[in-house]
Amino acid sequence: MAWSMLLPAAPRLLTGAGVFPVMNDTTTAVINEIMADPTPVVGLPDAEWIELYNAHTLSVSLKGWKLAVGTTLRTLPDSTLNPGTYAVVCASKSAAGLQPFGKTVVLSSLPALRNSGNRISLTDGSGKTVDVVDYSDTWYRDARKKQGGWSLERIDPARSCGQQSNWCASTNPRGGTPGNRNSVYSENRDTVKPEIISVTTLSKTEASLLFSEPMDTLLLNVTDNYRLNGDDKTSVKILHSKATSVHLSWDIPLTENKPYQLHLLRLTDECGNPLQQQTVEIEWITLFPGDVVINELLFNPWPGGADFVEIYNNSAKHINPEKLMLASRNPDQQLTKIVSLKQAKQTLKPRTFLAVTTDTAGISAFYDIPCKNCLEKVPSLPAMNNDQGTVVLLSDSLTILDEVRYDEKMHHPLLYDTEGVSLERVNPALPSNDRQNWHSASSMSGFATPGYRNSQLDTPLPRKENVTFEQTAFSPDNDGFNDELIIRCSMEEPGWVANCHVFDINGTLVYQLLNNALMAAEETFLWNGEDPTGRLLPPGPYVVVLELFNINGKTSHYRKGIVLTCRQK
Repeated sequence: MAWSMLLPAAPRLLTGAGVFPVMNDTTTAVINEIMADPTPVVGLPDAEWIELYNAHTLSVSLKGWKLAVGTTLRTLPDSTLNPGTYAVVCASKSAAGLQPFGKTVVLSSLPALRNSGNRISLTDGSGKTVDVVDYSDTWYRDARKKQGGWSLERIDPARSCGQQSNWCASTNPRGGTPGNRNSVYSENRDTVKPEIISVTTLSKTEASLLFSEPMDTLLLNVTDNYRLNGDDKTSVKILHSKATSVHLSWDIPLTENKPYQLHLLRLTDECGNPLQQQTVEIEWITLFPGDVVINELLFNPWPGGADFVEIYNNSAKHINPEKLMLASRNPDQQLTKIVSLKQAKQTLKPRTFLAVTTDTAGISAFYDIPCKNCLEKVPSLPAMNNDQGTVVLLSDSLTILDEVRYDEKMHHPLLYDTEGVSLERVNPALPSNDRQNWHSASSMSGFATPGYRNSQLDTPLPRKENVTFEQTAFSPDNDGFNDELIIRCSMEEPGWVANCHVFDINGTLVYQLLNNALMAAEETFLWNGEDPTGRLLPPGPYVVVLELFNINGKTSHYRKGIVLTCRQK
């Protein structure tokens, strides 16, 4: 079948690759590379330019096409872009420097390309939009290249959705690839489902949703795609939306402290991937004293470290940090330095922890952080003096939820230096200002437990002292079977101190496992058979001596014979 039968009005052009009909199609040419900030020069001319690429199998006539940068519009000159070829759109003053790299489309002046970002749109001769790119300097993904001299390159010309994930800085040593295939070119299909980052109940009749990536805004603005409690009788309205968020309202107010299900139907991202979560829970929370409590304080950090405050959700409610604030008291006992926790992103689920600090690196450098999302950075915290102070936890209505008066004397008296040691709440159900309800974090935990269960957490259940030695015949050969000696200790209360020594059959001390270690109420100690230099001791019998004592003068002694059965390979 001849092409003229399909496109009778299209003239033929002879090119080096053969004969192609010229057509204008919204999927033909794409904006493929952007040089918005050419200085400092890396290896290309000091000029701004935009590269077009014909991703179609047919030639494209650019006659009558328009290029817009922001609100500034330019009409492209009559030119033909053959299949699989590139054209660099530039100003006449820059043409001579760019022509050696390939085909140029020259304008009297190119609209200024803002370094930080702008919208670039391309329309054909009939006024149809061919391509739109809302570029941003965050797309470089490289702080050095963001400073200038490097172009932004499109990774996959066939992908028109999820723009931010389809652009990055050029990797070509010259700083870009004008008129040539992009250095970062590869297939880059989007198969990742979008997620809901946060759900914020703004009032009894309003809520907002934040998504992990730009969504299909046509679907996002269809009211039938939202159902409250699955009830199509409850009218849900869309107050406003953006690509990554939507603000909803409804007529019937929510009942306080009652969870509702918001069903999300047919929502997809720009590339058509369906939303990961089809149902989210919303709730209008009213907080009462004791619902959330202050659970751990670090007020005297290591040099280079930072203070933190840990809170614990002692209720069955899902609490947005926007509803929480921290404060201190001045000498007149008035609330001062009230700061909101709205910058924290994680919803505080029932019976979970959240530690907040102004410097997460100043915490993670010194302590184990098993729950990365449970430690969040906030712009500021109330001042916490190293010797004493008051920390107050409030709701957004300024209801006092909890208050703790601390001082350094609340630390364990056998700690000669409390720098870098947190105070942990022993039991969240007991009074906040009972000094016996606070204890120094155990040395085995690293002296702090930000964002997870306190090392000194105690329960009201009675407990007897119990010490057990497990795997007393052990072979540290890394085969996963009896590789370590295990000592488990359960004490009547936290705050005991432990010393543990290992002797050979001649009574010679060969290893000190514990040296005045501050214990939690329950601890587990391990020994892998090595001496202080890290070398494995010879096989044979050994004796382990464990000494426990507390500040009340109570002592306990345990002695156990063990056998190291083989050398580690």
